[in-house]
Parts: sequence; structure tokens; C-alpha cells
Amino acid sequence: MWGVSRVVIAERRGNEIVEVDISSDHTPFRVDEFARVKSCGARVMSLYQIEVTLIQWIAVSLTHGFFVIANDGVFEFLCNKSVLDMVTYLLYYIFYIFFYEY
Repeated sequence: MWGVSRVVIAERRGNEIVEVDISSDHTPFRVDEFARVKSCGARVMSLYQIEVTLIQWIAVSLTHGFFVIANDGVFEFLCNKSVLDMVTYLLYYIFYIFFYEY
């Protein structure tokens, strides 16, 4: 099966960094996608056979610190917020080491 990716952007809201979904996974786990596939006459043999990613457009601003594009293997085990928290921590650590340790 071809890999499916997800895009999440980190947006600063006050003192918090929140996740904003840029993509929407199309898998038969979603009730609307399962119904759409069935209505087209398709037979869903397993929940892993149909995967498409839809992307939405957003205007990037200074409140958006970074975005993460990762394959579905990452998001199968980690929620969007956990991924952004890890990247935020790593960026902070790299910034600290770069500017304060050297």
C-alpha cells in the first residue's frame, strides 16, 4: 500500500501552541468515507484498503511557528498534539544549545 501523509501546523494562541489540521485522512474508519465508497458500488474488504488525503489551504501568518508533514505510521501511534509537542521541545532545545551553549 502507498503511504498516506498528514499535515499539521503549529499555531500560537496566547501562551499555547495548538495544532491545526491541514489535511484530512480519507479512510474507511470515517463513517462518511465508508458510506461514500459503498454508495459508489465498491466493496470494502478491510479498513486499510482505501486511503486518500485531502489538503485544505490556509493563509500562513506569524502565529504559525512550523508545520509537520509525516506519514501515517507516525500518526497511527501519536496524536497531532503529541507530535507538535515533541517538535516544539526539540526546536527549543536546539535553539538553547545553539545560542547559549556555544
